[in-house]
Formats: sequence, C-alpha cells, structure tokens
Amino acid sequence: QRQMCIRDRAMLALLSGNHVFYDGPPGTGKSMLCNAITKRIQGADIFQYLMTATTTDDDLSAIIDDWD
Repeated sequence: QRQMCIRDRAMLALLSGNHVFYDGPPGTGKSMLCNAITKRIQGADIFQYLMTATTTDDDLSAIIDDWD
C-alpha cells in the first residue's frame, strides 16, 4: 500500500512537470525508485546528492547552478 502511494505520487509529480525530492533513512529504496523511474522515461535526467546533517541550502544551490 505505502509503496504504491510513493510510486503514484512520484508519477503524478513527473506528469505535472514538477520535481521529486525524497528524504528519509538509508536503505529504504529512495535511490532505487528514482533510478527505476528515470530509466523508463526517454530523455530523463536525474540529480542525486548525498545530504548530511551539515548540508546547507548553499551547498545544493551551487551544485544545481553548475549542473545546468
């Protein structure tokens, strides 16, 4: 039930042109889900970043600015 809800919400966000952000404890399949969805969408790109307790908004902004 929970897995279907997570998957459905991810697909809804993608179909509506929004970004998806997963945050949670390690080992819960977040990366696996994102990679599986990305593989099935032609031309899709994925951005993954390992966040820690010391990660700041500036850390992510700098990476995203350089990524474009």
